[in-house]
Amino acid sequence: MPVLMGLGPRDVICRTGVEFHSHPLGVRLSFQERSLVREYWKRYYPHWQIRCPCPAARLVGLLQRKNLSLAVAESCSGGGISSAITDVPGASSVFWGGAVAYSAEAKVSLLGVDRTKLPSGCVGADLSSGMAELLRQRYKVDLGLAVTGALGPDTPAPQISVGEVYIAVAGRGHTAVRRFNFCGDRQTIKKAVIAAGINFLLTYCARWYVAGPVQMD
Repeated sequence: MPVLMGLGPRDVICRTGVEFHSHPLGVRLSFQERSLVREYWKRYYPHWQIRCPCPAARLVGLLQRKNLSLAVAESCSGGGISSAITDVPGASSVFWGGAVAYSAEAKVSLLGVDRTKLPSGCVGADLSSGMAELLRQRYKVDLGLAVTGALGPDTPAPQISVGEVYIAVAGRGHTAVRRFNFCGDRQTIKKAVIAAGINFLLTYCARWYVAGPVQMD
């Protein structure tokens, strides 16, 4: 059975909405060169998740092994990602803390977001990316994660759909952001956002701190 940087194929899956499905590509691929693994993660990691009994515990363990610190800025997830991480014993060794920046004013006062750059509805890829980067700069941590989105039943702005969520992770000179479109009621979407945030952190760390940076020719 091939192994991708310590992750077996059965640990790697793709998310569509709130359902889990096996990814049609990659699970049977065999990589002989570390550089190929890096290229693989570069291309596919935003679309993959790591499946394990307790993703938060896996994340804390990975951060401990790599000696990485983490801070979180949550909007629509309402502190759920921070709660899941702090449920893990020993999380204090890697988890700096989190802020529930739910309102526009909280994003400005707690994170230092430029008020003039707040998008309508306070949801968007650029906003989530900016929040994650500000976390790293302001609190001197290795990784910053930020979440914005709309849980419903109403939308914060006409151009934003219910279930539209943007999760960003900033670290090691690279910021990754991904758009998710979840379906369901408010609580179902919120649970999906929490799970997606933790798994996105895991895949980001696998790409940038396990596989390492890709050397471009």
